[in-house]
Amino acid sequence: MQRVSLFATIFLVVVAAVAIVATSAGLPDPVATHFGTAGRANGWMSRDGYALFMLAMVVGLPAALLLSMVWLPGFAPRLVNIPHREQWMSGPARPAALASLAGFGAGFSTLTAAFLAGLHLLIVAANEVTPPVLPQQGFFWLLALFLLGIALLLIALALRFRRPPGRH
Repeated sequence: MQRVSLFATIFLVVVAAVAIVATSAGLPDPVATHFGTAGRANGWMSRDGYALFMLAMVVGLPAALLLSMVWLPGFAPRLVNIPHREQWMSGPARPAALASLAGFGAGFSTLTAAFLAGLHLLIVAANEVTPPVLPQQGFFWLLALFLLGIALLLIALALRFRRPPGRH
């Protein structure tokens, strides 16, 4: 299962990066990138700067999240903040705990990449009208789905570690 999660995360990050590259060339220069009240543009970036920034975010942020949840718990288990950490991060329960944390990291990374790709598409749509206006309903739905996904991941993680290993 862990390999499937990792593959899905990598696949979505690649798809998001390709979407950003494919749609950024059609953006105006400069690109409206920050929006205030009523979705009105109030911040701008060069098209190339925006494209590089979004590529760095859609690849770098999920990679950092995934690495922190896969590598860090194995390297520094004292930094892991889960209930019954001492029991979960030592002995025979450790591989299962590390796999669960890696799965959480993959899910969180996937949600983050999807959110950033969706935000990019909203920015593309905003720049198709004059003056640029961010579709607020789309943004709020995107944000709500992202936060719901994070909440579900956190609930699943809390349920997974609610009891010490061997007491299920």
